[in-house]
Amino acid sequence: MSLQSVKIGHTTNADVYLDGDKHVGRISEFKLDKLGYETVTHLALGMVGEAELPSRAMQAIKAKIKFDWLETAVMLKTALPNKAVTLTFDKFVDIFGAEGLVEGEGYRIVTTVSLLFHEEQFDAFKNGDDAIGRDIDCSVIRLVVKSTENDTFIREFDIFSNINRVDGKTVGDADFASC
Repeated sequence: MSLQSVKIGHTTNADVYLDGDKHVGRISEFKLDKLGYETVTHLALGMVGEAELPSRAMQAIKAKIKFDWLETAVMLKTALPNKAVTLTFDKFVDIFGAEGLVEGEGYRIVTTVSLLFHEEQFDAFKNGDDAIGRDIDCSVIRLVVKSTENDTFIREFDIFSNINRVDGKTVGDADFASC
């Protein structure tokens, strides 16, 4: 049995696009909350206990964006609670081994989210501020995560198109394939 050498992959940067336009150097953090499913409690005669089973319905997905700097046009977009804004993060994943960067093995993770903004936190005002930054809470109505490593759609969720897929397969469809 041969041992494989250890490889490390990590994100070294990400290009950001807002509604299709490159939006570089303005977002310091994008935090997507957990993806979870509603649960159904099941208890029946003859069972020794109760089971919490995942349903097919997903819980609301929330996110938070920390902007370091916002132009007025972007501030106007994020101030509207009823208009979706699409952000795309194109993250570079570099692979390192014992010899350094392993060329040709790196790939990108492309995450696209459509958001509805509903709460914002302004930074404190102080003398010498060089930016207008703020944290904004939002709801995710569409999420697509794709790897360029093998063109796999890792996750695809769209509340208004009734899509919930993992690895290109609709969640729960396997149960009905034999019916």
